[in-house]
Amino acid sequence: MSRLFDVIVDLPEGITVVPVFSADKAEALEAGKELFPAHRVTVVLKEGEPGT
Repeated sequence: MSRLFDVIVDLPEGITVVPVFSADKAEALEAGKELFPAHRVTVVLKEGEPGT
């Protein structure tokens, strides 16, 4: 089952948050690193969404 994670990225123009559906935190982190190479990336599970 996929969960909704927020990928938080530190870009030169500021912090941005991108929602990502993945099976687990490691997979979401890998997706964030692929989307934003050479930037600091962290992941948090988005809580309070329907179905969680």
